[in-house]
Amino acid sequence: MVSPVGEEGAQLGVVVAMGSTILLRRPQQADRAAWGRLLDASRDFLAPWIDLPDAGNDPRGDAWFDATLAAVDDPRYEKLFVVPRDGGDLVGVLNLNEIVRGSFESAYLGYWIGAEHARKGLMTEGLELGLRHAFGVLGLHRVEANLQPENEASRALVSKTGFVREGLSERYLRVGGHWRDHERWALTVERWTEHRCLRDADLRLRPLRLHLDTDIALPWYADPEVLRFSESGAEERYSRATVQQMFEVLATKGEVFIIEIDMGNAWRPIGDVTLSKDGIPIAIGDPQYRSRGFGTRTLALLIQRASALGWDKLVTNPIELSNERSVRLFASAGFMRAKSARGHANGGQAVVMEKALVRPTSAR
Repeated sequence: MVSPVGEEGAQLGVVVAMGSTILLRRPQQADRAAWGRLLDASRDFLAPWIDLPDAGNDPRGDAWFDATLAAVDDPRYEKLFVVPRDGGDLVGVLNLNEIVRGSFESAYLGYWIGAEHARKGLMTEGLELGLRHAFGVLGLHRVEANLQPENEASRALVSKTGFVREGLSERYLRVGGHWRDHERWALTVERWTEHRCLRDADLRLRPLRLHLDTDIALPWYADPEVLRFSESGAEERYSRATVQQMFEVLATKGEVFIIEIDMGNAWRPIGDVTLSKDGIPIAIGDPQYRSRGFGTRTLALLIQRASALGWDKLVTNPIELSNERSVRLFASAGFMRAKSARGHANGGQAVVMEKALVRPTSAR
């Protein structure tokens, strides 16, 4: 497991989710110039769909940027920039607006991408990351997107990511000085969860829902064996706040899943695992389900998922050599020892293991 403190913990609040090629992070003052360039180069592309700042009075959208920056600390909004994972300026924007809590737990989705970056799959990945953050970390129940019927690219995007068309709102928003009809599309957490589970017979990997799963996982991080081989090398059981922060860190790095088995009338959580390009921390937290093949089957599902995403390899976190069960687990799934490393727990020796992946034809 990942240590919930240190550099990774310090990144909380900036980057909220990392994908294969892009990441989502909150805006910063240093983004102003890149924002202006992107908006200026994309006005003709965006004008039919978004009510843009006046080109004469605010050509680079400074007032719009100021409002975006001011909303970062407002709990009613989650303003996010779509940025290449390997560095570079923002390529687009994704917003969760008018977040209402209580019995509603809902938000309105907004997004746009720069003209030169359109139709490259970047916003598809960005929206998938945004939904993972909305449902998995923020704990929302419903996300609504309103778009013009003529906007075929947006219709394809929301449909591809699981949204369902609910109806038409006449003269819903003013764009370019005219009131425009908009289709109303929505996605609930139940539908999102159902479509993103990874399954193998009586085993499933369910996407994390932080506000529910923190308490479920708390007993696992009181288990001496789990704690011994965690990256923090902790000896004392994790507090609820520590488990929550651990999951928050993991959720920025990749897809966090709760490992569950079918008991006939309910799914029983037995552990958690994260799929990321930086590692695959896994914990079978319920000791009665260790050494029964569930770890092996979990890895098989993650290997399939990573291959479908087009990844060329998987890499483990440093594994303590004394953690023979984990070394055997990854070796049985085809992982090879790649390099030695310093262990996190008690300064012991560790190894990093890798597995080369063969991408399916559809991902090439």
